[in-house]
Amino acid sequence: MKLLAPLLLLAPLAACVEVDVRDPAPAATAAPAAATVRTGATPGLRAGENAPTQSIVSNGGCPAASGQSADRAFASYRAAKGLPALKRSPALEAAAQAHARDVARLQTVTHVGSDGSKVGQRAREAGYRMRHVHENVGWTPCGFAFVLQSWTGSPSHLETMVRTDVSDYGIGRSGEYWVLITGQQG
Repeated sequence: MKLLAPLLLLAPLAACVEVDVRDPAPAATAAPAAATVRTGATPGLRAGENAPTQSIVSNGGCPAASGQSADRAFASYRAAKGLPALKRSPALEAAAQAHARDVARLQTVTHVGSDGSKVGQRAREAGYRMRHVHENVGWTPCGFAFVLQSWTGSPSHLETMVRTDVSDYGIGRSGEYWVLITGQQG
């Protein structure tokens, strides 16, 4: 199979069927990279489970890190879209961090905690008085900028990132697992 653009590692995403992430570098200036396509090799899946996504790995590895913090990368993404800035919420950050640790321990990408909790319950338990909250969960060894880019290829994850009816956010990380929660207080 001949690929037209260099391909990167695709971050498995909870609740997604498939996302194809391509290197934003112009194809005319770089020769196509050899790639390997893996299915069913999502970290954390137990024997017999099917991966919800397809992983695409380029021989080039991860893209160069932008040097931005996760907070700044998310703020820059929203600003580039002309969206209002969100305020970092210590409570949402605590909920995101706790869930990131949980999914890393489980080695799976899921919105359901090991105790059966959902994002709203976790946000309330962290002290966030919510009207509504929304969550993205992802895995990648390539850093937050890459998982952020991956989320843009999924309508449900993109919706969480571009909502205009939220004012707060929190980002958590544990190893290669990332959680973003956006919300509006009630």
